[in-house]
Amino acid sequence: MLTMKYLILSSMIFINTVLSNPITNYTQSHRGCGPFGIDIDTLLAKEGVGSITPCCVQHDQCYSTCGTTRDMCNNDFKNCTTTACKTQQTSSSSKCLNYANILYRITSVLGIPSFDISQAVACNQTSQLG
Repeated sequence: MLTMKYLILSSMIFINTVLSNPITNYTQSHRGCGPFGIDIDTLLAKEGVGSITPCCVQHDQCYSTCGTTRDMCNNDFKNCTTTACKTQQTSSSSKCLNYANILYRITSVLGIPSFDISQAVACNQTSQLG
């Protein structure tokens, strides 16, 4: 069941990333979990997993801070979600950790364009975006 949810979630994120034009749709914001309309917190809540939105906001802020590295931001995201999951009730903690690991992997693979654009904007290098 977790594999199917992983496949669906990763497919949704991939399709959404491919269909969006990152230059014209980009706004430097910290909107939380999920790219462009995918509400990860709602999906997690349906699974009985608590919110990890503060970790997602922190991740967005890290991507949008000039000079950070993608690995640093992604590793901080993984540490934050792991800590958030461990503070949840025992019954949902392991499920949360599974989802946190999935989100980390998806972000590590599919977050490259978002990171590059965020860095270019944050470092005032918008001429490199087009």
